Amino acid sequence: MAGMPRRFSFQELEEVTGKFSNCLGNGGFGSVFKGLLADGTEVAVKKLEGSNQRSKDFFAEVGILARTHHWNLVKLLGFCAQGPRKRLLVYEYMKNGSLEQWIFEDDRIPGNISWKLRFNIAIGTARGLNYLHDDCVERIIHLDLKPENVLLDDGFQPKIADFGLSKLMDRKESELQLTTTRGTPGYVAPECIQEGTVTEKTDVFGFGVLLLEIITGCKNRNLSGDYLKDYLLVSNRNGSAAAHLSEEENEKERLKNVAAMCVRDDPNLRPSMSKVIQMMEGVTELLQVPLESELNFFFASRPKDQQRASNVSYRSSDKFLNSSSSFTAFSQSSLNAR
Repeated sequence: MAGMPRRFSFQELEEVTGKFSNCLGNGGFGSVFKGLLADGTEVAVKKLEGSNQRSKDFFAEVGILARTHHWNLVKLLGFCAQGPRKRLLVYEYMKNGSLEQWIFEDDRIPGNISWKLRFNIAIGTARGLNYLHDDCVERIIHLDLKPENVLLDDGFQPKIADFGLSKLMDRKESELQLTTTRGTPGYVAPECIQEGTVTEKTDVFGFGVLLLEIITGCKNRNLSGDYLKDYLLVSNRNGSAAAHLSEEENEKERLKNVAAMCVRDDPNLRPSMSKVIQMMEGVTELLQVPLESELNFFFASRPKDQQRASNVSYRSSDKFLNSSSSFTAFSQSSLNAR
């Protein structure tokens, strides 16, 4: 059927990848290899390894991606399923790799891409997530949104990838119950950890964490709860100060406040992704910035040691967060600590 993923044999994919000679990356799921189809199309071939759970993840990913068609979702071109040791997924090749390698230079130094690119990547990722939640026949909950799972094409258009942990939710259902927590520590919402329940608002929490990483250029595990309280709860959008912010600085301030709304403890208080997009684009007014008591889980799950966060170093030329006076003070203390 036109538009449906093609079924490949293992031998075909050996030829496509040159016997799996060009490895693009690897992880707990297995490895990804670059390949070239007969028609000249570049592809990324994910070769899965592991347990029966990985087998379930494989078929879940094939089933979900076969249902989706959106500019901000990675396209599944085909798959191979020849027994438990020969399960592979064939994706469109993303020339610029994952978002992780662009927004972080390493664990503690921001990547050096422009604010305009960061903003466009954040908006595109939000649109892809909104499509999964609102525009599919069954709602799709991704459950593992993070920089490694946002891929970038040659024009830096973001595409959400890796649907191995995703769940389908009938639109008549209000929530799903999981037997085990799914996702990556630091991005998982409190209701998933504490109660085993997930909704589309579980993804909104993960997007909020991702958005903070896009804004700051720092991995969330390196931002202390104390610093985040100061950064997220102190707004510069008041009095004469707001009038002197540039358009770029206003965008950063707006996205910072959207991120805070997304990581609220109570999923019912988090905005929908459609509302998130409207607020990010400035189409609608920002909802009320959360109180500290509404972010208890998020703050408590960050590093408690302020010294750990103060070891994070920032380029003196980095302008991403200069709209925040609290960031400026924090950045200076970081440099002094070095």
